[in-house]
Amino acid sequence: MKLTIKNIVFPMLLVGCISSTHAGDVCNILPGLIDCGRGEVEHIKGDGAANINGTTITGKTVFNGAFSAHNATFSSVELKGSVNFIHCTVSDLSSIKGSLVASSTKFNNRLTVYSNKVEFVNSQIAGDLYMPRTEQEEQVVVLDKHSRVKGNIVFDGRHGIVILREKSKVDGKIIGGEARKK
Repeated sequence: MKLTIKNIVFPMLLVGCISSTHAGDVCNILPGLIDCGRGEVEHIKGDGAANINGTTITGKTVFNGAFSAHNATFSSVELKGSVNFIHCTVSDLSSIKGSLVASSTKFNNRLTVYSNKVEFVNSQIAGDLYMPRTEQEEQVVVLDKHSRVKGNIVFDGRHGIVILREKSKVDGKIIGGEARKK
């Protein structure tokens, strides 16, 4: 019986992809698409497009591409691409590289966002919001409809603008930028 690398590696990769999410009944995984519904998974990792609806992810979520979540709970996220959170909770330190729109979402720790513009609507960040320098000189954080940052907002590039709308506020300091009420 002759074993080749192909005969050994392919089944290992297949098992790794299936067991890595423990998705079974919760997630439908296709090439370039992860679609998760109600239930709990250990972690999510992938590329392409993700639609997360009513899912609890107990470990780290690492994804590159279009990421949309509704009524989901995350331990931590490391996302690259276009991110949209609606009625979500993120418990631990998290990082997003790309656009972010969060509506009725809670970040219970520090959030790092590499972006030129982020928007929070009726959302809360319990820790600091850190905005590392991007290629664009100006970075904008929009806090709308009672959104609140309990920590500091730190603009690494020193050209930040925080737009405060409809009773939104920052409890800490704005470092490297300024607030504007609209």
